[in-house]
Amino acid sequence: MKNAGQSSFITAMEESATEAVGIPASVLSVATRQELRELARRLRAAADSIDALIEQKPKKAADANGQPTFRFAAKVSLPDDFRLTKKLHAYALELGFSESRVSALHENFVSYYRKSGKKWQDWGRTWMDWCRRQKERDATAPRQRVSSGQLDRW
Repeated sequence: MKNAGQSSFITAMEESATEAVGIPASVLSVATRQELRELARRLRAAADSIDALIEQKPKKAADANGQPTFRFAAKVSLPDDFRLTKKLHAYALELGFSESRVSALHENFVSYYRKSGKKWQDWGRTWMDWCRRQKERDATAPRQRVSSGQLDRW
């Protein structure tokens, strides 16, 4: 025999389960107290799992020297603390860019990806691709010679 407290508990569980997972109240009305407890435990576990996924932030990996690689488990926007590591800076220099050009490329890279909001998993690789593509554009761009007469017009 059920007392008033048990009855209200069961009614509340029936309503919660019906709303949360779409189980009809008619099915729950024959459920035992043990089955309702198990259902409540599963619902709490599912809610905790969803909360954990929402709050989970991707973590950066580091190389053997402790330098951040800016590689993430999932695609993310450009990190606020993105900077050129020694490896990324050296890569741009190896392509033949000067120190000042690397700085300008970095500024353009950060500006572009902040504005676009694009997401990538490996921002170090994205930087390397950016530099490589810029090198290709520089090689194929027509070079204009400026004569001294043209400079006088400026």
